[in-house]
Amino acid sequence: MSNKRSRLTRQQWLNLIIISVSAMLLLSVLVGRLISNSTVDSASPSQVPRLTEIDFGDIQLRFVSESWQVVSSKKISIQQAKIIGENWQALLLSRSQPLKSGVPGGKTVLLYLSTLNQPVVSKVSYSDKQMLVTFASTSQQFSIPYSERINYMPELSNQK
Repeated sequence: MSNKRSRLTRQQWLNLIIISVSAMLLLSVLVGRLISNSTVDSASPSQVPRLTEIDFGDIQLRFVSESWQVVSSKKISIQQAKIIGENWQALLLSRSQPLKSGVPGGKTVLLYLSTLNQPVVSKVSYSDKQMLVTFASTSQQFSIPYSERINYMPELSNQK
């Protein structure tokens, strides 16, 4: 018996190489799409450090023993301090808008986080029936409806 082997012609080898390279390219594109779809746009609550203190200048709020406390001579209710603290913590989790220009002027609010030794500087300004909160260090900007500003700024809570 003769030993017949299947030999590929030059054209068949070329076709095999083209098909193999095309399959590898398709596989790399699909894997890239899977990886990009699995990334999370906003951080989960466990990834964001805990907000431990908010300094509004004349009023300071501290998170101590699982509750917010007022540390200043000005008085706001514990309930209002809790609302303000939770709203600023939620702001750290929310999606920001791109900053269109430089950091605007306005009231400075210092945010102290559990994992940082220095405060995060934020500026609060008002325009077009909204409150803008800008984090100077990260150039993140958040737009909050003007009607909700009382839930973020303690000096406004006394004016109810």
